[in-house]
Amino acid sequence: MINVFFDGGCFPNPGGKATWGYIVKFRDGKEHYSYGVYGKGPGMTNNLAEYRAIIESMYFLEREGFVLEDILFRGDSALVINQMKGRYRIPKNDKPYADHAREAYGLRKKFTAAEFEWIPRESNTEADSLTEFANTAPDSAPVG
Repeated sequence: MINVFFDGGCFPNPGGKATWGYIVKFRDGKEHYSYGVYGKGPGMTNNLAEYRAIIESMYFLEREGFVLEDILFRGDSALVINQMKGRYRIPKNDKPYADHAREAYGLRKKFTAAEFEWIPRESNTEADSLTEFANTAPDSAPVG
């Protein structure tokens, strides 16, 4: 099984610098990580950043041809995990948040064996560190 740990943050929340990070752990022990800045200022929130993290990880896995693999997405956002599982509804008019949620849910359908699991923040330290690094890195820093 491929394990994906994702995280997003906004410093300060709301209205700050929204950053995201994820790490993919493959069966063979190899890892891929990425992080970035989603945006800054009014309208930015930690929930948008959390969704950006899972979306970016899904695009990476799709691009690399892993849509048929068993994949476990793990994150510390109960909201994102429960919406991806279909337990919480996605609001229709809460833009841009709803657009991100629908984009992620649509990507989810491309994966034949994707599962989603909530984990406590203490168990998500690698992805959290990437998110924090993206927050402190110069804006011109390359995405990993």
